[in-house]
Amino acid sequence: MSAEPAIVITPKKPLAHRSGGERKYQSFLKDEARNSVAVPLAGRLYSKAYYFHRGKGDIDADNLSKPILDAFKGIIYHDDAQVVLRVVSRVNLETDTYELIQDGIPPDRYQRLIELIASEQHVLYVEVGELTGFRLNLGSQSREELQW
Repeated sequence: MSAEPAIVITPKKPLAHRSGGERKYQSFLKDEARNSVAVPLAGRLYSKAYYFHRGKGDIDADNLSKPILDAFKGIIYHDDAQVVLRVVSRVNLETDTYELIQDGIPPDRYQRLIELIASEQHVLYVEVGELTGFRLNLGSQSREELQW
């Protein structure tokens, strides 16, 4: 049986890798991570980082997850090399069309996410869990096949 995924949800604007204030940001994330898991996850892992925002999003998706994954080292997992699948997305709440699907996360965490999305300028959702298999879709542009 696999462990529950670690979930961090915060009304915090993420900082890019190698940007000013990264240490303070990672310290904040470490504190949040300590509340999400009792012992570090083992084995091969996946990570999801979704940044919901209003207005212009000025962080590249490729730079968004590195500081997060570095901050979780030793807390959510032993080494970020365990993360073999990484999904990162930036969602503009004013212009992007999106659908949230509650599948496998506790209702209270989902409710917190919904409440923050409704009321905050910036919301960061991060999930890290055990990877049990891959489903890789090559060359697909259909909405159903791009879901994570």
